[in-house]
Amino acid sequence: MNFIQKLTNATDIPTGKYSGYYWYSDSVEVEVVEEKSIDPGIFTKLPFVVEANFFQADKMISISVKHVDGVYYFSQVNLDPGSDYHVNKHVYESVIGKPILLHQIWAETQPMDHLADMKTMQPVCVAFGGFKTNV
Repeated sequence: MNFIQKLTNATDIPTGKYSGYYWYSDSVEVEVVEEKSIDPGIFTKLPFVVEANFFQADKMISISVKHVDGVYYFSQVNLDPGSDYHVNKHVYESVIGKPILLHQIWAETQPMDHLADMKTMQPVCVAFGGFKTNV
């Protein structure tokens, strides 16, 4: 699955304009980003970013950031993974105040004996695809 990458830190996030959000640990409201560069300086020790999701429409990439036990985890997903995968897009209402688009990426499995040699679909990941206005 070469369309999913682990990033080492915030400076590994590709440059470009992103739409998305980040949520600080000491805040009730999320910070919304609309077509702006991601400043690596937002990922501070305290307050820390609990979670962040960003979408770059030009390159069709999704950046996800989670903070767990004092450590930031960064990942990047190419939302155009190729013909070996199936992508379903769903719009969800969110606490951000804007509908968000999530991409569910599925992979076809090998035929299974107990399923009459039929292939099935297996979920691979779910990635942020921006706000509904981006689609």
